[in-house]
Amino acid sequence: MPDAQTRMRLSTHDHQGSHKPLRIGLMTDAYLPISNGVTHMVSLLARVLADWGHEPHIFTFESPRHLRVAPDGLLGGLRVAPRALHPANSNIHVHYAPAVPLLRSGYFLGMRYPIWMKRLVGEMDVLHVHHPFVSGRLAWRLKHDHQPLLFTIHTRYDIYGHYLRRMMPFVPEEPLSATVTRHVARFANRCDAVVAPSASLEEVLTTWGVRAPIEVIPNGIELERFHLAPPVAVASNGAVASNGAVAREEIAASREAFRARWNVPLNAPLAVYLGRLAPEKNVEVLLESFALARQSVPDARLMLIGDGPSEDELHFQARRLGLTKTAIFTGALPYEEVPDALRMADVFASSSVSEVHPLTFIEAMAAGLPCVGTPSPGVAETIVANRNGWIAAPESESFSAVLIEALGNRDECARRGVLALEDSRDYAIETTAARVLALYHSTIAAKDASGARLESAGK
Repeated sequence: MPDAQTRMRLSTHDHQGSHKPLRIGLMTDAYLPISNGVTHMVSLLARVLADWGHEPHIFTFESPRHLRVAPDGLLGGLRVAPRALHPANSNIHVHYAPAVPLLRSGYFLGMRYPIWMKRLVGEMDVLHVHHPFVSGRLAWRLKHDHQPLLFTIHTRYDIYGHYLRRMMPFVPEEPLSATVTRHVARFANRCDAVVAPSASLEEVLTTWGVRAPIEVIPNGIELERFHLAPPVAVASNGAVASNGAVAREEIAASREAFRARWNVPLNAPLAVYLGRLAPEKNVEVLLESFALARQSVPDARLMLIGDGPSEDELHFQARRLGLTKTAIFTGALPYEEVPDALRMADVFASSSVSEVHPLTFIEAMAAGLPCVGTPSPGVAETIVANRNGWIAAPESESFSAVLIEALGNRDECARRGVLALEDSRDYAIETTAARVLALYHSTIAAKDASGARLESAGK
């Protein structure tokens, strides 16, 4: 198998071809340092496209106090300039429009771009929207007729009504969700192409009324980052399932140090959750399930990595369930620590029902962990039951039964972990980027052909 540099050279040759480098406008309502699946996916896509010689421009928002004074743009008397968030890669440009924070969501409320950003949007060869609200509205308003417009749907907006209800507490949640999905469908139908990260999400979109062409392109990750953290599930005979990238002694020492840091016994079966602590992630069911599972696997531990609006409630629930010492809340960890954190566990578990094609599941698989998830869109297409993980209904009794099987059988856990590592190879970010780039080129070609036909008809 070619090494990472060889694969990158091959990818650059295959996907650059005779096409000229593209100026790509990636439009998103939030970006780094805000950390979530969307911002991470946009940053990975931009990085690979830049490595292939293209010029990604990320258009987003942040508070004006973070913007610097500069002579090249004017908005209401305030001259602002974009920050360079990717200084190591001169082909990536990140542009922030001034906005105000939207509660504690990590998002910002801004309705316009400064003049210099509007001008830049018009210079892009293709516009790729990652949020259908502010960024989507601006993309449609600012785009030229010759510019293709693409939209990736990262979120099940139909089950996020609880966030809107916080801002409009007197409006029932169901009408809010229906209003949001109608808006998303209307915007999607104004686009030249829609990207769905999973086939099951494509089916959901058709029920919302999306009629635009839909391309299913799964999300991808930096496999090498996680493959350097080989699976460390310990079978009952003491064998460590490793891909050989790190010596067994080093794995054992690293595992021991990380577990000691969080007061996890070295041989205790450990499940890990990685993600936001928020209502749509259904973490309360995971805690209830773990409490039931400990009746059969009393030495088991659960580690929850992440933070979010439900953190205080979940801490209270853990105390109520008697999990003060066995459910470990680490808070958000630096992304550089995530591979090591995953490899110290035996199984990845999430009872979320809001996933589209979750990066966290793919990252866990790439670190050699079998996964326990629900039969929700994206998850059920990633986890193959009886191979790389388990599927369980998002209810405490059903989910706990599967947790007991996963945590109580170290041999089977190790076997499925090796297969999870093998299956993760299908989700390289280079594969995702190549398919997205091909979609850019095909929509540009279709737009050019349509323009040529109109021009010919007008003569």
